[in-house]
Amino acid sequence: MHIIIKIKVQEELDKYIKEKENKRINENAAEDYETLLRKEESEIRQHIRIEHQFKLHCDILTEKILELENDNYLLAKKIVNKYFYDYNYFIGKTKKEIRKSNE
Repeated sequence: MHIIIKIKVQEELDKYIKEKENKRINENAAEDYETLLRKEESEIRQHIRIEHQFKLHCDILTEKILELENDNYLLAKKIVNKYFYDYNYFIGKTKKEIRKSNE
């Protein structure tokens, strides 16, 4: 009878130890999962920060491009106006010289 009780106690003890190990493994798995989840959340936040910085940089560059295009337009307009002014001045001077020579 003692042997049967001893076997039963040993079985109960083995069952208890396995339950404790499983519980410990599950707790470790939960902690590992939580750590992994926090790491992934951190990487996502970092990605969002980088994406936001990239968007700001793109907006700044777009503004700079628009500013440079406007400057280019104004310079081209000045060049064209100067060319036509010089051309008209030259034509006007030439016409005066032609009139003088015809008189």
